[in-house]
Amino acid sequence: MQPSHDQLFHFVLRHRELAASWIRSLLPPAEADLIDWHTCAPVQERIPGIRLRTHVADLVFVARRLDCDEYVWFVIEHKSDVAPDWREQLLRYCVHLRRLVQRTRTHLPDIVMVLFHHGVPVVPLANAADEHDPFARFAPHLPVVVVDLAVQSPESLPLDLPPLVQLLFRCQHAILRCTDDELLAAIDSWRDLLQALERSPGPPLPEDALDAIGWYLVEHSDLTETQVLMALSKNLREPQGLKMTTGQRIRMESRAQGHADGVAQGVAQGVAQGVAQGTLRGRAEALQRLLDKRFGPLPPDVRARLETAALPEIDLWTDRILDAGSLADVFGA
Repeated sequence: MQPSHDQLFHFVLRHRELAASWIRSLLPPAEADLIDWHTCAPVQERIPGIRLRTHVADLVFVARRLDCDEYVWFVIEHKSDVAPDWREQLLRYCVHLRRLVQRTRTHLPDIVMVLFHHGVPVVPLANAADEHDPFARFAPHLPVVVVDLAVQSPESLPLDLPPLVQLLFRCQHAILRCTDDELLAAIDSWRDLLQALERSPGPPLPEDALDAIGWYLVEHSDLTETQVLMALSKNLREPQGLKMTTGQRIRMESRAQGHADGVAQGVAQGVAQGVAQGTLRGRAEALQRLLDKRFGPLPPDVRARLETAALPEIDLWTDRILDAGSLADVFGA
C-alpha cells in the first residue's frame, strides 16, 4: 500500500491537466514553448527493466514536441525523505526508460527528470558533484529538476498554478512542520485557494479533492475529523456538501483495528476501553467548542447532555451542526 503522502500526490497529479501546468512551470520558457501541452498524457508508471526487473517511478508523462516529430518524457519522483543515492536511482530510471523506448524508435528520447521533495532534508540535494571526490567528475551526470520544499516555501512556487496543485504543495509542506494549532491557522490562510477549488470544474471533482485533502490532514496530524471538517468548512463558500467519505473512514478504522489485533488480548481490551473513552471525551469537547462558537455560551442542560451522550449521539449532532440554524436543530429528534 502506498504511504498516504504518495496517495495525495498521485491523486492530484495523475490528472494530465494539473500535471502539465506544473511541469510547464518547471521548464525555462524557451523549452516550455516547444511542447504541445495538449498532448501531455500519463504513461505506465512501472518501467520494465532488463532481466525482468521492474523499476518504479512515481509518475511518468509524455508530450509531443512542436518543432519535430518527437516526444519528451517527464519522470516525476516524489519523496518525503531522500536517501544518499537518490540521484543514482533517477539515473537508473532514465537508462531503463531509454532502453524501453529504443525498442520501437531509433531516436533516443528526450527525458526530463523531476524530483519533488517536501520532507526534512537528510542529505544535500544540490546538483553539483562532490567537490571532495577527485573522481566525481568522471561519474555519469544526470541533470535533475529539483523542487525542494525543505529549502523553499510553497508560496514561492508559481501563483498561476491550479488551486489544487497549490493546495497539494501547501498541505505536504505544512503537515511535517506545523503543530496542530499552526495547521488550523494554515488552513485559514488557504481560504482563497479553497474557494477557488470549489469553483473549479475539475477533474477531479472539487468535493473529491476536498475530501482527499481533509483525510490527508487527519491522517498525518492529531486533529480530529471534526476539527478538520470544520476548519475546511468555515473557509468554503458552500460547505454543506463537504463530507468525509465512508471509504476513508473504513480505511482508518481498519488500520486502528489492525493495530489493536497485534496487542495481547488483555492489554488490547484495556487500551480499547481507554481509547474509546478518550475518543468520546475528545469528540464531545470538540463539539462543545463548535457549538459555543456557532450559538454562543451553552445552557447548563445542554452541557450536561453532552457530558452523558454516547458516541453515536455525538456523531449525529456533529453531522447536523453544519446545516443547523439553532440548538434545537442540532439536538432535535
